[in-house]
Amino acid sequence: MMKIKLATLAAVIVLLALAAMVGLSVQANRVENRLIELDKTSQAERLMQISMPRVQGALSSLLRAIRAGYTEMPKLNANRYPGPDTPDGQPVAGHFLLTPYELKTPVGEENARHALENVDGLLFNLKRKTASPSARLLDPNAPVEKIKPGSGLLPVFDVVPIVDADPETPIRVTGEPTPFFAWSWGGWIIYMRQIPTNHGGVSEGVLIAPNTLAEHLLPLVEKGISSPVLRIPNAHEQANLLPLPLLLEPGGQIQLPDTSARKKAVFGAILSAWVVAVVAILMILGLLALYGRLERRRSDFVSAVTHELRTPLTTFTLHTEMLKAHMVPEEKKEEYYNMLHQESLRLAHLVENVLAFSRLSRGKSRGRQDVEACEPLFTRLFNQQKEKLETAGFKVSIAIAPQCRLLQVRTDVMSLERILTNLTDNVIKYGRGTNSAVQFTVQANHKEFRVRVRDKGPGIAPEAVRRLFRPFSRSADTVGGKKPGVGLGLALSRDLARSIGGDLMLEGTSPQGCTFLLTLPAGKRS
Repeated sequence: MMKIKLATLAAVIVLLALAAMVGLSVQANRVENRLIELDKTSQAERLMQISMPRVQGALSSLLRAIRAGYTEMPKLNANRYPGPDTPDGQPVAGHFLLTPYELKTPVGEENARHALENVDGLLFNLKRKTASPSARLLDPNAPVEKIKPGSGLLPVFDVVPIVDADPETPIRVTGEPTPFFAWSWGGWIIYMRQIPTNHGGVSEGVLIAPNTLAEHLLPLVEKGISSPVLRIPNAHEQANLLPLPLLLEPGGQIQLPDTSARKKAVFGAILSAWVVAVVAILMILGLLALYGRLERRRSDFVSAVTHELRTPLTTFTLHTEMLKAHMVPEEKKEEYYNMLHQESLRLAHLVENVLAFSRLSRGKSRGRQDVEACEPLFTRLFNQQKEKLETAGFKVSIAIAPQCRLLQVRTDVMSLERILTNLTDNVIKYGRGTNSAVQFTVQANHKEFRVRVRDKGPGIAPEAVRRLFRPFSRSADTVGGKKPGVGLGLALSRDLARSIGGDLMLEGTSPQGCTFLLTLPAGKRS
């Protein structure tokens, strides 16, 4: 149940964290893209502000050059219209002269005449503007507007003043021409002036193609605008290049000089956030796993200690009740006392192991530094274990290398004694074989002491080696069935060895026995 709860909690945390990070990443990208778009808009506006005076100045120069060709009045009664003398390179598609009776264009400008006559509504509106420059543009195919019913007038004549003139009478100018004005229709721009005559209005001007005009003006736009556009504005748009009805706009994407660096910076920030989030998730999962492990260890500890305490307490209760009730014969009392003494020693050993493991788990090592000569120290410690092993039926041999006589051991002797005691207890529990024997050896070099404890028991099963030094892991159960103990001996011994600067490991195991290696830092020469 605990595993299921922890797994569910871990899954929820991971999903919430990932969902939050995905949301933050998407939002960060959206904000950055929005900021880039705003910066591009601001950059486009700035570049347009720089470009507009330059483009407007060039356009004004072009229009002045066009108007310069219209210094004289046209010959209205001539059969041929030569047109003004326009310099080469001007963005003019053609010239025209429109009288009340005919449309005239210079020789060689048939394309302009063709456009005026064939673009639907162009000549229609040219006649309206010729009659009155203020006349509004109308679609000749649309329903008639603002014409009084029954008047019989066509839209083209709603602005034409009534002129009483004989068609046979020559046309002559009756006043000053109007200033040049511009309007557009069907993709063309008309730049013209009206000349008052005795037969009504006459118009003279040029036909301009916006594409040709763009070839002259767009190179003047700032280079930061990649694809500027020059076009005729729609009905709802406002022209920004006057006096012609022209709209200059950025068109394509504005390339910001730092766009790439900004995207890399945002990507790096998002990546860093992901790394931090993943590390945080792993830490949380690690803490949950550690918590689960501690919970399992606590459960194992309670179960193991309870089991180990129950047997000696039962023995104490039963034997003391029998002794109190005088149910034990005199010749058996000494046996009962010995049994109670052994059980008390067993309980004391168990309690001391638990307390020592608790101190090490809290990071509280003994911290003692005893200094003793190597050979006498190990001889004394081995003899203590030898007595216990021989009582249990083991043959014991001790071998201390000669160079150890010249060295001192600087260590915590009580911790070292407990390590050897735990190893001896394990040998007694699990090391019995056809030839029950134990060998203690000590070797030394300039760096460390190597203490080995070898037995000739059945060894340790391969699947138990991996968890041999885990607390409360009774891995030796796989070899010889249930044995007494809580599984703290080897874990405590390794922790004690490391707390005094050494280590404890299983050096080898086989069906002929196993060897534990205890390393200790070397001391000074005596």
